[in-house]
Amino acid sequence: VRNYDGAVLEMMEVTRAEFVQEVSKVHWKAVRSVLQGVIKSGCGEVGGSECLVEMSELQASIGRVLDNTYRGEEGCLSLRRAEKELTGVFRVLVTQETALPSEYVKDYIEKCVKLWDELMCDGDCAGEMQDTFYSNCCIKRAAEFLNSKQMRKHFNKLFKNVWSLYFEEPSPKRVVDQYLSMFEPATFCGDKTGVYKYFNKQCDQAIGA
Repeated sequence: VRNYDGAVLEMMEVTRAEFVQEVSKVHWKAVRSVLQGVIKSGCGEVGGSECLVEMSELQASIGRVLDNTYRGEEGCLSLRRAEKELTGVFRVLVTQETALPSEYVKDYIEKCVKLWDELMCDGDCAGEMQDTFYSNCCIKRAAEFLNSKQMRKHFNKLFKNVWSLYFEEPSPKRVVDQYLSMFEPATFCGDKTGVYKYFNKQCDQAIGA
């Protein structure tokens, strides 16, 4: 990247020296650690299942939820049942109510957490959501790995680095940990439902963890 001299320089209307100066501010070790961790989380096999295949099926399930939403369906696999929380997320995206970027980001993450809580932890729908989005040990392993202490350290380091490239004020605390916590439903939902914890136990037993 530091030796790059292609068309991007013309698109950005910067000299190569200016480009190198900006690139040197990026924490490339953090970038590499995050990318390697994300790739590792979705590769390999768990309990005889090919994880790349399982991850692709997860994407298909997300598409099904969007289709159900656009068709106006009101069931568990539709965003319409969380209309209030979803509206809150969109409202933050289109209206910046505070002058401080850190407050804006914290507000956005808080709204995302409320939306995810409604979608994943609601007692009437948690079973169907678990069966659709958290029904394979590959997904459990990926969620736990990305939420590990080491990966959170990498994500936080990258976030602080990128933040410093755009803003002078300190980066908001805990937002990365809050965001990552949403993808490990067994701990995120707590006592609101036991379906994710039960599935985790089944996985551990199946793979002899």
